[in-house]
Amino acid sequence: MMRVRLGTNNGLRVYPLVDCGIHFRDGTPFAANMRNDFQRFHFTPTIALYTRISLLVLTICPVIGASRLIHHLHENGIPICVATGTHTRHFDLKTQRHSELFSLMHHIVRGDDPEVKQGKPSPDIFLAAANRFEGGPVDPQIILVFEDAPSGVLAAKNAGMSVVMVPDARLDSSYHQVADQVLNSLLDFSPDDWGLPPLENASTNSISLV
Repeated sequence: MMRVRLGTNNGLRVYPLVDCGIHFRDGTPFAANMRNDFQRFHFTPTIALYTRISLLVLTICPVIGASRLIHHLHENGIPICVATGTHTRHFDLKTQRHSELFSLMHHIVRGDDPEVKQGKPSPDIFLAAANRFEGGPVDPQIILVFEDAPSGVLAAKNAGMSVVMVPDARLDSSYHQVADQVLNSLLDFSPDDWGLPPLENASTNSISLV
């Protein structure tokens, strides 16, 4: 597996993008349990979806190491953004308890953005995100994407970007092959592997990402 070294050594800057996926407390992705979840409610699917998301705001599985990494990149002047397929209404609901963390993002591109014509694995959302960094558009080859879902990894690669994948432990390993790097946890991520400022005595805070 080839790893592209990104960073400032050759005058380039890496631009990390963060994608987030909603999970149950046991770590199971929300979409994977959607059908079973609807069976627990005597509502129409649409109402059940909204109801379940409202409940999940309080029970989203924490992503260990995410807060530490985001704060580290921000403190070192590395621009970060979020590119998520979630639409604005649900995104605002699911991130309302983490406004401080998301305020560190340079910008956020959501699934209902006018520039996003097709969802992942189409590269639309990542290309839209690359266009909005200061001085953009930014060359996709110097953008590093963090993803957990196979469709997101493919979308990033289709956009010409490098991808660090932190998959669900139960995901078949055949889905790992497209990513440039696969980690068990964000705590295993070494920024200096990618030409970024190394972590030094950083705390291991956790957050709930959407």
